[in-house]
Amino acid sequence: MDEEMEETWADKLEGKALEIVTSDARRQCVQAGPGTGKSYCMSKRILRLIQQRKVKPREVLAVTFTRTAAADLKKSLNSALGDKHSNFWATTLHSLCFKILGNEKYLPVRKRHPRFLLTVTKSGCLNFEAAPLIADLQHENSEYGAGREQTKRIKEFEALWATRQEDPLNAPGDDIKPRYETAFLNWLKFHKGMMVGELVKEAYAFMASEPDTEWRTKFKAVLVDEYQDLNKLDQEFISLLCSDSRTNCSVVGDLDQSIYSFRCAHLEGLSEYSVKPDVEPHSMEVSRRCPTSHLNAAQSLIKQNTKRAVVSPMPCSLRHTRYSSRSLLPKRCNGICCAFDHRTTPRIYIS
Repeated sequence: MDEEMEETWADKLEGKALEIVTSDARRQCVQAGPGTGKSYCMSKRILRLIQQRKVKPREVLAVTFTRTAAADLKKSLNSALGDKHSNFWATTLHSLCFKILGNEKYLPVRKRHPRFLLTVTKSGCLNFEAAPLIADLQHENSEYGAGREQTKRIKEFEALWATRQEDPLNAPGDDIKPRYETAFLNWLKFHKGMMVGELVKEAYAFMASEPDTEWRTKFKAVLVDEYQDLNKLDQEFISLLCSDSRTNCSVVGDLDQSIYSFRCAHLEGLSEYSVKPDVEPHSMEVSRRCPTSHLNAAQSLIKQNTKRAVVSPMPCSLRHTRYSSRSLLPKRCNGICCAFDHRTTPRIYIS
């Protein structure tokens, strides 16, 4: 590593952000709403670890929920580190799993092929490349049902994979489900295809079965953004990546921005992680993006959701310039958007 690398990580940092970035804790959980600068803060933490030579760039992994967020983080770090130190990892979770499975040649051993079925749901049925799958299985056994019934079964499988459950949704003695699952997976294997929902499942299976794999110790610093949007399987996979006690792991999220219930987002995982004995919890309460009137309007709507989880393990005061992360608007909102728990209440917009 370049001995002359200038330390720029502390530029424009103050208050809570500076405290989070300079902390020596190996495990952190930061709960913060939009406009608080949490993503900027986390990129600065990575920058500090690299510039102070605590980790090498290639030992840094930043997992984001979207490719756009990954690209933004890469651009931010590249501008600070330069091309010589740009070999850090900034990627989505699915891209990382695809890389791991490809490098380890795990899928051929399982007789699987990383070619994902392109599907679209229309009138409650999976269509496009899923249409021949459903037709073939219905022809094989009429008990499997038609489009809507088979679509429901496939969605149930994906939900079970995502939530790390063993089953079963069927009544005792009902053997249709296991028979359908066998026929479903055999069809995918024969046609050399996979469902997108299987990607993390297969990567988790590999990591869990290989305790000595280099991927468990490859990264010395791991950052996970939008942790509340990951499902239980995603979060347990991250735990395997950070199983080495020497790994720095920081997760960032906001319970009021969980909008991925349709893919079984494990909202409680953020709160559960924050209270682990080896985790240092933080909350960022100052919004520099949202006007006071917007924050007050959002909070009045959010209060209507009686099933909301507790946002932060630490008390947050509501004063003239400081707002609890519970009162912050979700980012990329259209007008004023109510950050309800989307598993129990609909999304509401005010134009």
